[in-house]
Amino acid sequence: MNDLKNISIRQFLARRGILPKYERNGYGMYLSPLREERTPSFKVDYVRNLWYDFGLGEGGTLLTLVMRLEQCDSREAVRRLQNGEKRDAGSASLSPGVGERPAAGGPLPVLRPAAVPALRILSDAPLRHPALVGYLASRGIAQRIAAGYCREVRYEVNGRAFFAVGFRNDAGGWELRSERFKGGSSPKYITTLKGCNAINAANATSDVSAITAITDCPATGATASFHAGNDPMACESDRAMPASHASVMVFEGFIDFLSYLSLANNIHPVSDTVVLNSVVNLSKAVPYLLQHPVIHAFFDNDETGRKTTSDLHRLCPRSEVIDQSHFYRGHKDVNDYLTARIKGRTQKPSTQKNASETKAVQALRNNLQALKAETAEIEPPRRKGVKV
Repeated sequence: MNDLKNISIRQFLARRGILPKYERNGYGMYLSPLREERTPSFKVDYVRNLWYDFGLGEGGTLLTLVMRLEQCDSREAVRRLQNGEKRDAGSASLSPGVGERPAAGGPLPVLRPAAVPALRILSDAPLRHPALVGYLASRGIAQRIAAGYCREVRYEVNGRAFFAVGFRNDAGGWELRSERFKGGSSPKYITTLKGCNAINAANATSDVSAITAITDCPATGATASFHAGNDPMACESDRAMPASHASVMVFEGFIDFLSYLSLANNIHPVSDTVVLNSVVNLSKAVPYLLQHPVIHAFFDNDETGRKTTSDLHRLCPRSEVIDQSHFYRGHKDVNDYLTARIKGRTQKPSTQKNASETKAVQALRNNLQALKAETAEIEPPRRKGVKV
């Protein structure tokens, strides 16, 4: 394995004739070698010597790249990297262009592999670092929501320590995000979460803690709205649903999942939830998804998202699959929709508006606040759905 620390992923791709479409300080953007595309979305971080395919939501080291390219295990990938492969018919080989074609009668080529730095998790702690909190805030994610699902993860690559927002999967691996990095640690797997109604039904007792868990859930008994219509995940009933939820939500990544919670102003998902952590993990989620007769899909508004929705229909034929992407149509994904809404709310009023109009709006706002205060004295407090 020490021999695999000589050449970068950038050089490895160059040997295959794969060159970046453009480069920035410290990274290059390529057309993905793993799929067909017209817009470069395959990033190679030259500093960390890692790759990430934004279309697949998958990334890693050179070793994982070879495993994906050749559909082989790590041992075979190492062997191919170290020794190169014969190109005769019937022999297994790396994809064309990995090794240089030998001259007639000459020796077989030996592939000089790129470095394969291991991403090693050092520790995880509560999410507090201002840089990470600020990164999530720039994506529209409220800290109180992120803190319930994410950790501050410190990791090491090539002896250098970094930190990122970490979201854990069911197999113990981490999805890692920061302003400058998007990747993850092995093993790559899905994350499943129980909806608050499932918790409510399981705890529907006279126990005080159970009642607190129910009343603290802002979705319970509420009729929320995700867009211009009803929230597809509004609670069907209060305490009445069985522990195995009738419906499940499925997201491509955890940023979209946290964005949904931020839009709904809910700390807990109101339904069972699956975060794929990459669309290539869809098949791993099927056994869990099949336990639910209704599946709400929140995939990206792009070709990959549409294909994943189509695959979901095919893999779960007995479940009703509801494509919720129309709620954020005109936007790439749930997070893009969230940040656009926040940007719209924070834009300053146009300077073309005259002063009288501004005063009228302020007067109306004051009247509404006064009316709200007066109503609060007459009517008891009650839960209200949050329109997002």
